[in-house]
Amino acid sequence: MDYLPLPQGVQAQHLRVPFFASAKLHANELFSDFGDRYQASYHDSVRFENERQLADILQSWLYFGLLAEILGEELDPAEFRSIDGPEQTFVELGGIRKRIADLVVAKSNWRTAPADSETPSSRIVGDLETGHGCSGAQVSSPGVELTGISTTANPMRRKRRHVMTLADCLSTSKQKLRSLEPSITRFNSPTIDLIVLSIEILIASLGGTRICDFESTDRQMSPSARLLKRHLLRGGWCIRDCYTMFDLYDIVALYIFAMTRRRTRPSIKHDTCTEALCTAWTILNGSMPSPPTSHVTTDCGCDMIGVPTEELTFIISKGGIPLVSIHRDREGNIVLKLAKWDW
Repeated sequence: MDYLPLPQGVQAQHLRVPFFASAKLHANELFSDFGDRYQASYHDSVRFENERQLADILQSWLYFGLLAEILGEELDPAEFRSIDGPEQTFVELGGIRKRIADLVVAKSNWRTAPADSETPSSRIVGDLETGHGCSGAQVSSPGVELTGISTTANPMRRKRRHVMTLADCLSTSKQKLRSLEPSITRFNSPTIDLIVLSIEILIASLGGTRICDFESTDRQMSPSARLLKRHLLRGGWCIRDCYTMFDLYDIVALYIFAMTRRRTRPSIKHDTCTEALCTAWTILNGSMPSPPTSHVTTDCGCDMIGVPTEELTFIISKGGIPLVSIHRDREGNIVLKLAKWDW
């Protein structure tokens, strides 16, 4: 996921994805048929023996296999394995990181360009949409350099009876990921959740998905949402903010939010907040100190003034909006008057 830019000048760091992939998409193999080697059908007929086996097929097929199909060349996952200590291996994209980033930028430019635009980025992504892939042309645009892979020179493209369009690749990936959901849910593993998140972010980055489905088929929170929520809360976000952002932003934006740590404010606590209400700024629950009242002199003995509680409650109970205005009486004292807004 480190092909995505993070905000500058703040505490932000990409998640490292554990490496499990052991198989590659062959030159004469259709992307949609890759899972047949594992008998992983749309109905999850295979029962994975352990977490590692599920992680392997997810990463081999729907991450590296998808990248191979989109880039138009065989990719050996072993070349993208970074060893970091005993039994700690992570995905390291290395030389193809910039190519993925360029495609993400080009896709974004094409999506936002006018319909009659003929910018270089719109042409290259247009080729991807119609199934030509990177046709060998070297394309450049402001801030973007794309070097295509020749269809005739590349064995993966030359041996194919059918070349999938970018839209087909992304659609198939989402369908296959959803078909494996029962196994993903059964293991309930943070490692699997992280691999699923990396796949969904890759799909969303290249497909222009704006709103992500954060519920699984059994109406529970999806693995990616579960992981993002955990990191958002750890980064200082309120749980109410999490659910609000889930409704407003796509998974790529949410990932960037989750990787960005908010300014630490020890006096602000979200321990009692709920999905519907943030109580961190509420004085009544004791999470914030009561603000001091202001007086003309330090020895002032004035009384607190307010509005009739019963009248205020009645206006609100009838669906009205109470308005409070400040006046002075005949003696010059400040008084509050309550009225219902007539709208």
